[in-house]
Amino acid sequence: MFDFEKSISEWRQQMLAAGIKTPVPLEELEIHLREEIEQQMQSGLDEAEAFNSAVQKIGHAYNLQMEFKKINRVATQSVRNPAIVFAFLLIGYVIFISCTVPLLPPRVASHFDINGQPNGWMSRSSAAIFQGVIGLVLSLIIVAGFYAARFASEQKINMPRRDFWFAPERRGETCAYLLRQGLWLASMEIGLQCVVWYQLVESNDMKIPHLSSFGFLAALGVFGIAMITWIFKLFRHFAKAA
Repeated sequence: MFDFEKSISEWRQQMLAAGIKTPVPLEELEIHLREEIEQQMQSGLDEAEAFNSAVQKIGHAYNLQMEFKKINRVATQSVRNPAIVFAFLLIGYVIFISCTVPLLPPRVASHFDINGQPNGWMSRSSAAIFQGVIGLVLSLIIVAGFYAARFASEQKINMPRRDFWFAPERRGETCAYLLRQGLWLASMEIGLQCVVWYQLVESNDMKIPHLSSFGFLAALGVFGIAMITWIFKLFRHFAKAA
């Protein structure tokens, strides 16, 4: 007599042996397998025939292993360039702040009103630490947030055509795309913080500190355009057909 649950358990062991060890893709594969078995049984096959037919349709362990390895390899390569850019910007940001701190006066004008006049002050060391932490922490939170998508259940992710993009055969590629976009967003954030720090140093280099409204607004404008482009590209990617 055919033991359905035992066969499912053996199938899971084959998947694990084939190298598909990430919990979420394996669970989703099992869901697809059970749904396929149910459809086969509704068409008139018995449990054993439905199980064998579903396994063949979804793919044997070796073929699934090769497909997952191929997808993961391509996905990893696609993340490499933005990861390198992000790492260089992160290091450059720390070096930039470290090298320009001595250019600041002991008492730094750290906040300015709409006319560019200073209305907030802090010590030079406090300004450097605050700016450094803001840039580093925000960028790392962005990257961590996008990276965490690979560990989340698809039901907890709100995006267009979620079931399609987080199907087992596309999940690795989708998570890599999200991480890639997260790295680019974090890189833009570091770039903005570099401009903010430069404006701060330049403003305090004057005899009477004054922030250039034009320069600051121009920087915000460039960042705003970059953000709109980033959001448009993200939504267009997930809204498109396969």
